[in-house]
Amino acid sequence: AGMAVAMADIMARVHEQDRALVRDAIDDAVGRSGRYECEFRVGLPDGRERWLAGLGNVVRDGGGRVVRLGGVNWDITARKAV
Repeated sequence: AGMAVAMADIMARVHEQDRALVRDAIDDAVGRSGRYECEFRVGLPDGRERWLAGLGNVVRDGGGRVVRLGGVNWDITARKAV
């Protein structure tokens, strides 16, 4: 079973310079492609910054309404440091 996280909680951690990029990727997935893919920075509670890659799909109900965005985020900080 996955862990449900509120979009507002995710966006609060996204680096302010990357928020528009993440919003655009989500808007595109919801409005057009159905697929979400984005690389962005997040701030950790201890003040450190990490790079994440997100990949997911829009999940809709029988009426076509968006129910959630299902997917994964993984830490790509080491790759970005090269």
